[in-house]
Amino acid sequence: GDVYKRQGINAEYGLQRAFIIVFKTMGRYKPRKLTKRTQAKRKTKDLDELYEDMKPQNYSKLIKQPINPDLPGKAQFYCVPCGRYFINKDTIERHQTTKFHKRRMKTLKERPYDHSDAYPNIDNGQPIRVMQNS
Repeated sequence: GDVYKRQGINAEYGLQRAFIIVFKTMGRYKPRKLTKRTQAKRKTKDLDELYEDMKPQNYSKLIKQPINPDLPGKAQFYCVPCGRYFINKDTIERHQTTKFHKRRMKTLKERPYDHSDAYPNIDNGQPIRVMQNS
């Protein structure tokens, strides 16, 4: 009786009816996982790649790309910090006012995490010796 009341089900409908109702509502809100194909399709550039693109020599090349009919906006409207192509000038200007773009600009101001940060120097300054098998 108490279980049915907590789930909003009358005890009169019986146990079978309760399980059907509960399982139907439980499955409805289950988050779906993306397939590998969808993950690969939605893959964007990593922060370290975007950081390299923001350097002046790379930035000028990405802003003035040759016309490519396969890309959105024929590759003429590219947001370098976000790594996205846009259809026209209005959409890229609207994009530059969004939170996503502003946050990306803020994160790219500092150098991204890399392998040199992963292996900090040892306190005594001695290089690490790697044992080789003979």
